[in-house]
Amino acid sequence: MKKSRICILGIIAAILLSGCENKTEPAEEQSESMTVSETAVTSSAGAETKKTEAKKKEVKPLSPSRRQAYFQNEEFSVTAELTALQSSLYYPDILHDMGINPELFVVTVTVKAKNMTEENMTFDVSKFTIPDMISYGDDGEKLKDIKPGKSEIGELRFLCSLEQAAEIDGILYGGEYLDEGEDFYPEEFDEIIDIQSADDVSEYLYRQHVHHMYSGHYTINGQPTIYEMNNIKGIKKDGKNYLSVTYTGYNRSDYAQIIDPSEFTFLCSEYKNKGKLIEDQFFYAKDGKGMSVVSNDTAFEPVEPLYISTDENLMYAPTEADIVLDNTGKIYELPEYICMNPENPTRFTIIYDLKNYDRMRRFIYNDSHENEPYYSKVKDSSIIDWDIWEEKKLES
Repeated sequence: MKKSRICILGIIAAILLSGCENKTEPAEEQSESMTVSETAVTSSAGAETKKTEAKKKEVKPLSPSRRQAYFQNEEFSVTAELTALQSSLYYPDILHDMGINPELFVVTVTVKAKNMTEENMTFDVSKFTIPDMISYGDDGEKLKDIKPGKSEIGELRFLCSLEQAAEIDGILYGGEYLDEGEDFYPEEFDEIIDIQSADDVSEYLYRQHVHHMYSGHYTINGQPTIYEMNNIKGIKKDGKNYLSVTYTGYNRSDYAQIIDPSEFTFLCSEYKNKGKLIEDQFFYAKDGKGMSVVSNDTAFEPVEPLYISTDENLMYAPTEADIVLDNTGKIYELPEYICMNPENPTRFTIIYDLKNYDRMRRFIYNDSHENEPYYSKVKDSSIIDWDIWEEKKLES
């Protein structure tokens, strides 16, 4: 009986032990599975961290040239370069705000800013200064809302005298000097200062200009600017007659001038008074209302400028005229002055009130800026004798 009982107990114990082993194995498998899962999560997080770090490292800062100043902080990598030194007479807004002053010059600084962050950022250009100079206008709008890793370019302008331009020793941002390249101060600035401050200006006069040696192009002599008239045409519009003349001005000097378009006038006559013009028979009198000429008992009356068509960047606050003429471009109210193109030439088209006249007789420059040498002037009047409506293709 004892042996039998012991045998039964052994069998039961074996069964129980077998059950425990079967229950234990899944627990071990689950533990191993959890360990693997935790490792995968940890590895995934680590990979994301590495990706983020790698993404940040991908934004490379700007590489400044020898002509640029440079600085970098956590948000931006920035270069700044002196790119131009020009007379203030080339800037209509400065002439309007500061007055016409040939002794006033403008230094242009080109700024490039690169966003080093992961968010859109705006670069504050107002912190830029040049010692002893007045900040005047900038392209700050172009440096707003720069995308991550991207760069934008803007320009800053500073007012100065030639003496101040010669003494530029760096650019500051927030009161601190930027690191400068070896060729930061341009050699061209020295050349410009020498020319603009020369006692003998004859060395810098005169350049060649284009001569169009064919019909329809008239040269108007002036010093230092020579003008050419062409594309002379009559235009009929809404029962009125207009005269359109295009001028091309070639400044042959290194010195800026401004142009008063109201000075460019013509003497015209009716076709029935057509006759041969003889130079020594012209007698003209000038008063506050204009000019008239009598020759061979023929009356030649002035036609006055009404509008202008030119690059709007040459004018201060250009006002578009309420008129459209065929093949003339955008037309503006006649401004007090226009600036010249510093790169040459300067082109503009003046629209005149032709009234009932048929024939252009003479070009006259009405000089009302006798004591203002910075205005472009024409010394001589010119005989034209042009039949305005002779070519039917000129009519609109």
